[in-house]
Parts: sequence; C-alpha cells; structure tokens
Amino acid sequence: MATALTRLEQEDRYDDGVFRVGRKYGFLPQRSPLKSLPSPFEPVQNLLNELPVWLDDEQTIAGILGQKGRIVSCVEGLKNFSSEVSEIVDMLQSGGTQYRDLARLTQSLFRAYSFLASSYLLESSYHETGAGGMYGRARNRLPATLAQPLVLAADALGISPWLDYHHAYSLGNFVFRDATLHGEDLWHWTNLEMACRFSGTRDEVGFIMLHVQINQHTPALLGSMQDILRDASHKGVAENPAGPWQRLLRALEHINRSRREMWRASRPERYNDFRVFIMGITGNDSLFGSGVIYEGVNQFGERPMQFRGQTGAQDDIIPACDIFLGIDDAYPTNELTTYLEDLRQYRPPVIQKWFVDARLDREATRLDDFISSQPSIALIAAACVEQVTLFRIGHWQFVQKYILQHTRHATATGGTPITSWLPNQIDACFTRMHQLLDKATPENLSPSETRWAMEMRRRLIEREGILRDQRALLEDPTFDPQAVYARNVGHEDHLNV
Repeated sequence: MATALTRLEQEDRYDDGVFRVGRKYGFLPQRSPLKSLPSPFEPVQNLLNELPVWLDDEQTIAGILGQKGRIVSCVEGLKNFSSEVSEIVDMLQSGGTQYRDLARLTQSLFRAYSFLASSYLLESSYHETGAGGMYGRARNRLPATLAQPLVLAADALGISPWLDYHHAYSLGNFVFRDATLHGEDLWHWTNLEMACRFSGTRDEVGFIMLHVQINQHTPALLGSMQDILRDASHKGVAENPAGPWQRLLRALEHINRSRREMWRASRPERYNDFRVFIMGITGNDSLFGSGVIYEGVNQFGERPMQFRGQTGAQDDIIPACDIFLGIDDAYPTNELTTYLEDLRQYRPPVIQKWFVDARLDREATRLDDFISSQPSIALIAAACVEQVTLFRIGHWQFVQKYILQHTRHATATGGTPITSWLPNQIDACFTRMHQLLDKATPENLSPSETRWAMEMRRRLIEREGILRDQRALLEDPTFDPQAVYARNVGHEDHLNV
C-alpha cells in the first residue's frame, strides 16, 4: 500500500519557476541564471558591463563605479524601461507554457536593477570612505528610471526591492566558465563567474561564487532530510534508520569543506572593496538616514523605505538545519533572535514556505521523539549539529578577519550588529549539542560511539571557552581585533582548508 508523502517530499509545492526546492536542485535555481539581458534591454546591459570599479584583473582600467560621480550621469541618460518590464510581468502572471522562461527573465531584470540601485545609492559611500574604514553617506533618493522597474520585478517575484542573496548577488548571479565539466569541478568557485559585479576583482568573484559552490551539496542535504522524515513517520519500517542520518552528516561535512575554501577564494584585506555596495538600509542610519525614497513608485509615495541588505545569513542551508535539527528551539529570547527571524522574510516565498513546512513535518512525524528514543541516532544528530556549529564558528572567524580587522563600521550588510549576531546563534548550537549528547547515553552505545561522544563533548567545552573569552574582549569598545582572533588557537578554521 502506498504511504502518504510528507510535505517536503511534495516538491511541486516549492516551485516558482526559478527555484524548485528538493532533492534534485536543493536550494539552487533549477536552471542557470541568464548571463545577460535580452536585446530590448541593451542599454541596461551595457551599463552593467561598464559598472565595476575595475574592468580588468590588473586593476588598471576603471569602470563607472571607479570614477566618482559618474554613475549619476549614466543613470540620468538611461531610458525608463518600466513599461517593458510591466509587459513581461503581466505575461508571467498569466502563466502558460512560457512561465519558467518568463520567471527566469524577471529574475535577471531584478538582478540588473537591484545592482544599479545599490551602485547609484552607495557609490558616494564607497568614494567617501574615511579612516578606519568608516563609510561615507549614501544617496537616499532612487530615480524613477531605476526605482519603477526594480519594484515591478521585485513585486512579481514576491521579494523586497533591494539587492538580495537569492535572485541578485549570489544564487541568481553565477555563470559557468566551462559548462562541460561535471560534479564538483563544475561547481567549484574557480569555474564560476559573476554575471554582475561591483568591484570587478577576483576577490569579489571568489567570495560570492564560493556561496554557490557550497549550495551544490544541498540536493544531498534535502534528500537526506526527506528520507529521515519518511522513516520517522513510519517507525519500524526502515531497515537502517541511521543511513539517512549518515548521509545528512556527510552532506554537512562537504558543505563545511567547501565553505573553508573561502580562505583561498578571497583575501580578507580585499573584502572592503565591495562590501559597501551590498549594505542594506535597515540598521544603517549612518549611511541612509531615515531610509530611501523610491521616486515615481506610487505604492511608496514619498515615504523613506527601509530594507535589509543581502548577506550570507540569507543563505538557506543553516536555517534549514536549525529547523530540522531543533536548534531553533534553543535560540535565546532576545533582539538578536528577532533579527534572525526577520531575515527569513528576505527569501523567495517558496523557500519561506519550505521552512514552514519543514517545521510542520518535524512536529507531525515527532522527529524529536524519534531521535531521543535511539541513542545512536541522537549521537549522529549531535554530530550534525556540530557541523552547523563549525559553519557558524567559521563564519564568525571570517567576521573577525575580513571585517573587524579592516573596518569599524559596526553593522553587518544585513543590518545586524556585527559583534554579537553570530555568537547568539552559536550559543543555540552549543545548547542543542548538549541536549543531544545527553540523549546519547554511554550504556546504549558501542565503544567507538562512546569515544566519539566524549570527543565531541570535549571539543564543545573548548569552543564554549573560546567564545566566552572573545565576548569578554569585545566588551571593551577599543578591543583589538587581532587579540579576538588569537583566542581561536587550536580551532582555527583556515588550518582545515
């Protein structure tokens, strides 16, 4: 007799024409993004081609952003394509056989106009960056030429009209250098190029395309989650209940292995070359004041609008694991957790729906009870949480090296406080690891499993001590970033590349 599918197995629930979330594509787009806009939008594409600060790898030929104030005259001379974008959006919303092609085109239009909007508004911040890496003031009025097409495309995709992670800067912005390669070679950051860029440097490309490389492992990640939920919903049916958990752990290990290549892909001292262009409005009053006015957009009127900026925290891997592994139940009740939950709204609606359904499936299958009843499964689940912890600790070390040592701008691109945001989530991982290791009772484990549990607990205690020491240093407003990073001794992320 056929068994009922869990929500996450019904993958047509998470298909918007651009993304189809599940075991085939993971969190990646179901088709590669368009490299450039079609001919009717040639003036926009020409502007994007000339946009980066540097147009060559030797950094000898300056593009539009490399010439102070030039972006203003370029935008003033650009035709307003809002009627053309509106026509495409109308066809998209009518459905039909061209739905996926139109969704892909709408995504590329959103990418184009969000890049131009951020460039126009933040170019002054880039050129007026002062001592200590403090950014200058941004412009806070977006001309109708950019604002109207941007809002039309954003509304059609169900997202905010600001540079985002999924459709614009990262997952919707990759181009294969050699599309004939396969597997990890195809998805390696060295085989990926950006369709649109800000600084134009190899460091920007490596930094952003590394995020795409990481997501090549999400089909295996989500497939193992589906299998685990199926086993949990039909207790006693699975011949090897540990199997899908082991696959989940391997997928997370592959994700961390790819993530660590960031230390090779992009130099910390070059991050500030493009970071200013991906700043959001929310939380950045020093740049935007009360917000940005979108000229000619009737639904906004003349009200200053605020949106969070694109950030790696908008990637879907870690939130998915937080929900699936019960880490989100360990979040502290504070403003930082509120920021985390707010960031989930800055994702395509189908991915937001996947998050909701993942929690519903976890509750409906009583997955937590399933884990607690089997100490060996609880041990593997603890190992999975350790991999999530390592991801966040690695990210925290990136912050220390790439940001704290090169700028005192205290707000992250997503608008969150930079020195307390990640430690808040690391705390939740620590709590969940303790809970799961407590379920992995030694009397019900093999000798090798017992040694594994003991090693995990030892590493957990060491990491808790490191974070405690770093927080103490950060309490001093004049903290030394190098001293903060030095506390990672014995757990340096870059040594595992």
